[in-house]
Amino acid sequence: AVVSTQSRSRCVMVYGLREDPKTNLDTVVGGMLSEIAGAEKPFVRECYRLGTAKPGQHRPVRVCFSRSDSVSVVLSNAKNLKQSSQFNKTFLSPDRSPEERLIRRKLVESLKAKMEKEPEKYHFIRGGEICTTERKVTPQHSTEKKTIPQHSGFSIPQHSGFSTSSNRAAGLNKSFTQGPWIPGTLSISTPMKKR
Repeated sequence: AVVSTQSRSRCVMVYGLREDPKTNLDTVVGGMLSEIAGAEKPFVRECYRLGTAKPGQHRPVRVCFSRSDSVSVVLSNAKNLKQSSQFNKTFLSPDRSPEERLIRRKLVESLKAKMEKEPEKYHFIRGGEICTTERKVTPQHSTEKKTIPQHSGFSIPQHSGFSTSSNRAAGLNKSFTQGPWIPGTLSISTPMKKR
């Protein structure tokens, strides 16, 4: 059947929707639209599969609404299907004419070639044209452990009770009683003298 441009403006095409003769298509499409638009789920005038049924294949579905703005709502929120356990392999597109599909196919092929040629940039299709922008670089948080500088005017005498690899080897383990304590550098307790 020939579909007019005005009618296509009120329809979307659904691809990858599992085809099962035991399930009702209207019910499945309604569940998909609920996950897409939630409370803004539009009214479906009709939905049907295109082409001849073949084993192991899922025919595309044309979903028609009463208003063209319903198409905008559904397509703009179709990304929500990525989080769906049932429809995460389903994707939607505008209902294009055969001529428009041919133009789109060539545009996608050009997009793929550009992505391979300039992988460091972000490429996308908008308004029937390929657009390119620089990728946003997210600053990486350093995972290196911060070390406390030991040159803050606080020297550790060799006879102190602070244990290092050198004085451990020498068997030194005396109490530290000299020098001021600087917050953020070292925390060493001084043993109390017996009375």
